[in-house]
Amino acid sequence: MVEDIKIHLPNKYFWLIATFTWLAALSITTHIQYSALLHTEHSTNWSRTWVLLSPWFLNWIWVSAAIFAITSFIEKNAL
Repeated sequence: MVEDIKIHLPNKYFWLIATFTWLAALSITTHIQYSALLHTEHSTNWSRTWVLLSPWFLNWIWVSAAIFAITSFIEKNAL
């Protein structure tokens, strides 16, 4: 079964697009959160905000690939 899943793993272009998409989403969200925190007593810098938010977004890179592989596996076996 592991070999069947390995066949359906996405190619390098998928990884490239997924990585840059989630990094862009993280950067946009970081900018919004940083701007909102500037005018509060919890003022912080942009890089610290990026690091604090990164687990929420960077985990979606491998989750996206897992969803792609599982969906591809199910579609192949359903036919």
